[in-house]
This record gives sequence, structure tokens and C-alpha cells, in this order.
Amino acid sequence: MSNMNEMSIEAVYATHDRDWLENQFCFVIVNQSENVRSSVTSSELFEAVIGARLRAVEADLRKAAPYRVVSVSELSSNLLDRVPSAWPKTIDLLRYHRNDIFSAADFIQVKDEIGCKVAYSDAPITTFVNYLNQMDYQARCNPRLYQSEIGRMMKVEALLRVAQLVPFELNTNKFEARFGL
Repeated sequence: MSNMNEMSIEAVYATHDRDWLENQFCFVIVNQSENVRSSVTSSELFEAVIGARLRAVEADLRKAAPYRVVSVSELSSNLLDRVPSAWPKTIDLLRYHRNDIFSAADFIQVKDEIGCKVAYSDAPITTFVNYLNQMDYQARCNPRLYQSEIGRMMKVEALLRVAQLVPFELNTNKFEARFGL
């Protein structure tokens, strides 16, 4: 990689965007999701987080080179092209939160495969959807339990909003562990 002094300002910010997406995007989007109204959709959340990042980069570029014309559409395209690099860490963060909120019995499934028992974990999105569906049922059948779970439901809804952004093909079961031979 060339020296930062030899790179154009745009190239430096492209590198910062890649680093931001790979290291901070997942934390920012989960935090933002927890702090927005419950009526905000996943796409609105994504647009808000990416829009805030673009505004910050644009402001920094204007400070660094006040007389240079900054192409926001080019910055936007550059950032959006790199978004797929953020999904693996986002999924890992969703798994971490899922593991913190639920017991393993809620998302680990043991399946027999050719004489071996293999434990698989449901994708976080599956665990979140199943829990929220159960709570919809509990709202009608057991209002007391439903009332006691409101805080947990709000957290799960925020995480679900983020999980819905992850491309479908990445929301798959994950191999967790092998038991026995």
C-alpha cells in the first residue's frame, strides 16, 4: 500500500470508509437501532447510519481541501460498494447479543448426521423472529408474561431491525460444535 502522503484525499477517505465499515459499522448500527423509534424500518435505519457517515466524511473533506469540489455521489458509491465487508462482523455482533439475551436451548439444535450428533445454531434473525412470534401469542394468552418481557422485546426488535439488513444468504445456520463420534 502506498504512503498516506502520496494518496489523494479521496483515496485516504476510501481507506477510512473501509476501516469504518469493517470495524465500527456494526456497533454504530446496533446502537442507533436501539435508540430510534420502534416504527423506524430497517432501510430507514441503514439510510440514517450511512447518511450520517457520508455527511461526516464530506465535512472532513471540505475542511481538508476547502477549495476542492467534493463529489458526494462518488463518496456515496464508494461507501456503498464496501458495505458487504461489514456483514460478517455485523452477524458476529448479532450472535453475541443473541447469546447474551437467550439461553442456548433457544437457538441450538442438535441434528444427527451420518452417525454423528452435530449442533447447529439458528441464525440470529430466526431466533429473534421466533421469540417475537411467541410474544405475540403471549400477548393474547398470558398478558402478565408479555408485560414482564417488554424490555427484552424492545432489545430484540432493535436487533431484528439490524438482522433484516444482512443479505438473506448470510443469514444461515452456523455450525457450532460436534458431539461424540
